[in-house]
Parts: sequence; structure tokens; C-alpha cells
Amino acid sequence: SLRRFVSDQVKLLQDQLYKLLLVNLEENRKDVVPYINLYNIKDDPTIGKPGWNFLKDPRNKEII
Repeated sequence: SLRRFVSDQVKLLQDQLYKLLLVNLEENRKDVVPYINLYNIKDDPTIGKPGWNFLKDPRNKEII
């Protein structure tokens, strides 16, 4: 299913970020990498202005 695919991709990206940040084995990833619940991010695909993206959506201020 699409949900499973997206979930797997998020996990792969989190693992890549973990390696990129060079988190030591003694450190907990949750202490180094901030938690962002991707399921709560809002986007409005009807806005077609150049440069618009989910980071500019005011509903995401508290999340990001």
C-alpha cells in the first residue's frame, strides 16, 4: 500500500540522516535528531505560486 511505502521511505531517510549526522554509538538518535511527525505536516496543492511549499503553510508553524 502507499501508506506502507511512504512509511518505509521515511524510515530509510531517517537512517540516512542518522549516518549523515554521525551520531555516536553512545548517543541516542532521539537526543540528536529532532522528532518531526511527518503525518501532521499540512500542504495545499491548490496553491500554484512559484516558490510555494509546505514550509510556508501557516498551519505548519508549530510543527517545523
